[in-house]
Amino acid sequence: MKNSKILFTLAALVLILLLEYCYRDTLYEKSLLDAPHMQKKKKLFGFFAHISALGRFPVHLFILVVVFNVVSKPAALYIWSAYSVQGLCKHTLKSWYEQPRPFYVVDNISPEHCMTDFGNPSGHMVSNVFLILTLYLHKYYEVDVAQERMSVFCTAYIIKMAATAAGMVFLIFMGFSRVYLGAHTYNQVLFGAMIGAYLAFVGHFAFKRAFLNLPLSLINNDIG
Repeated sequence: MKNSKILFTLAALVLILLLEYCYRDTLYEKSLLDAPHMQKKKKLFGFFAHISALGRFPVHLFILVVVFNVVSKPAALYIWSAYSVQGLCKHTLKSWYEQPRPFYVVDNISPEHCMTDFGNPSGHMVSNVFLILTLYLHKYYEVDVAQERMSVFCTAYIIKMAATAAGMVFLIFMGFSRVYLGAHTYNQVLFGAMIGAYLAFVGHFAFKRAFLNLPLSLINNDIG
């Protein structure tokens, strides 16, 4: 059973990487054509700039501090550790693929601000998909916790569905904001979202249990 889970996890990663190879060039070239037309709609700049700002590290740090003070210490330790791992993964992938950002290759695409690293995958999408999905899974699908059945008319179910919809809408706008602002291409955004979701699911269901089973005395001593 354990071997089958490992094989499934590896197969999912291989599938994500193979799919990325299939859509990489097509979506990259399409983005180089679409982005200049998007940026002609100046009225959208403020909206997309604010959406993008909500996905940056200072906001994530604030969320992580709140999480540290709200959830159990083993869960907080997992979330902080996993967030650090996803940061390492996205920078490693950027260095591996070495795909330029769109404003590197097209003069009439203007970036929001100067960026010197590579663009694939979108770091914004990796981090935001990972963090939102990790918190969602912690709240509604925590490991080794029996899930309460919800009626479609109960308040808890309505809140869950509203949180699901809000998270999806936010991430969709986040993806478009990165293309509009000239920071990424469609393929970089899509690949980043897939990597973020993969890391969130694998971390939650494969590794989080090990953190939850750590002795509280050990965690409190390490934090202290």
